[in-house]
Amino acid sequence: MPISSSFSNTRRGASRRRISYFAAPVVLGLALTGCSTSGTQATSGGGEITAGKVTIDTTKCPAGASESLSTGADIVIGTSLAQSGSGASSALSLGGINAYFDKINADGGVDGHKVTLNAKDDALDPARAVANVKALIEQDNVFATIFQLGTPQNLATRQMYETNCVPQLYASTGDHSFYDPANHPWSTSSFLPYDAWGEATAEFIDKKFPSGAKVAELVWNSDTGKALDEAFTRGIEGTSVEIVASQSHDSTAVSMSNQVTEMLAKSPDAIVAATSGAFCNQLVSAARRAGFGGPIVVPPSCRDTTQFFEPLGELADGLLTVRSSLDPADPTAATEPSMREYLEAMQKYQPSYDPRSTYVADGYRFAALLVEQLQRAASAEGGLNRINLINAVWSTDTVLPLNFPDSRTVINGDVPFPVGDGSMLAYDTSTKSWEPTGVDVTASAP
Repeated sequence: MPISSSFSNTRRGASRRRISYFAAPVVLGLALTGCSTSGTQATSGGGEITAGKVTIDTTKCPAGASESLSTGADIVIGTSLAQSGSGASSALSLGGINAYFDKINADGGVDGHKVTLNAKDDALDPARAVANVKALIEQDNVFATIFQLGTPQNLATRQMYETNCVPQLYASTGDHSFYDPANHPWSTSSFLPYDAWGEATAEFIDKKFPSGAKVAELVWNSDTGKALDEAFTRGIEGTSVEIVASQSHDSTAVSMSNQVTEMLAKSPDAIVAATSGAFCNQLVSAARRAGFGGPIVVPPSCRDTTQFFEPLGELADGLLTVRSSLDPADPTAATEPSMREYLEAMQKYQPSYDPRSTYVADGYRFAALLVEQLQRAASAEGGLNRINLINAVWSTDTVLPLNFPDSRTVINGDVPFPVGDGSMLAYDTSTKSWEPTGVDVTASAP
């Protein structure tokens, strides 16, 4: 069944569950000189929200934030993420970002300015991320940053962005404070809120087992794992779903055999993965080979078909996750106009990258979002400057490439989620495509 038509019908035919995002604090053990990781107010001033409109206090911004970009100057966009080490797969997004920037530059750029990317490697080390961002702001004079990876890295550097009024856009983190324009208007996330995933997972399992469900959960001993665990725990409140086994793993785990043995000893009906990366594959492989045939739900961070589903072969059949956009590895999505445009752009401008990767596609999508906002900033009074850009960010209503049919991207004070909608989908190995489950969620601010 083509995902384009089936998803569209599901969205119209089933009620979308609207959930409020819970502001659960994340505690980090970082000691980084000169960088606050837990402040609640932006150094440059917060935002006031009235009827969905975000008005940002820019009185403390440095003069450069309101200065228009000089004629012919490049719009330099920065990022700090892992291009080496365990998180290096995230760097695939650079291919998508550069492809879209190349495409726009070939058409004349934004208001006559070329858009360029300055990417620095931090190997998922928060201290290196701090040094990178300091250089991006103070030496490279970036206009904004995009897709910075990791919750500790983003929190450790946010103070610098706020002090200098540099937009920290579409960060790869699910921390609640990146959906908070009242206190942190200079920062946004590219993630579907964890609570939306938790609600969708709980709703799917509750509907699948209306007489009650026993769930075994694997939790990564990290901020990400704990946040996913808390989101799912909140999601099952008031349902007939019960967690009967909870196993943890550390960041150096190479096998989940022991954890799966303990989990299956409790005879669960479903398994939930509050983890990420290769740990998703380790869990699925161990559970399926041990004979578990029930539903297994993995988080959106494990939704890349090329890395997390295809390598599992038949073991991935029926595997569930929440997606918010078309999958470039799904052959049934190839007829969508924006998918054809994306594939053509990748082939023309960045042919060394695999366009079937969701990481690459996400880079392309969010580069398109940033360019749309830069174009509106350029047409605002005062021209292309950082203040006009962040105002454009918080007044967004557009359609992105690779969006699901009939889906818009809206960002404002009432909808502070660049990715706020999601659908629980099941992977079909016979067609290498996704099937809807009838469970859709929309995040909303409390």
